[in-house]
Amino acid sequence: APGAVLSLHLLGPEDSWHSWPDIITHDRAEVDALLDGLHVVRLEEFREDGWSFAGEKHWHRWHILARVPVQPRPEG
Repeated sequence: APGAVLSLHLLGPEDSWHSWPDIITHDRAEVDALLDGLHVVRLEEFREDGWSFAGEKHWHRWHILARVPVQPRPEG
């Protein structure tokens, strides 16, 4: 819907889980393609070592805040 807000995190290809069978990762070009047509308010990339339910891991995440453009009202 026009004006709708999208907030999400995607995993990048350097994430430790990139080879897991049910995990999908996205490089920058893929992220840009997914966001095509949206107004990107914030796009941040994080790479850090940390923890998960499976133990130690390397995180590679995209944090995204975007909005569906609001179409101008027709005049008349």
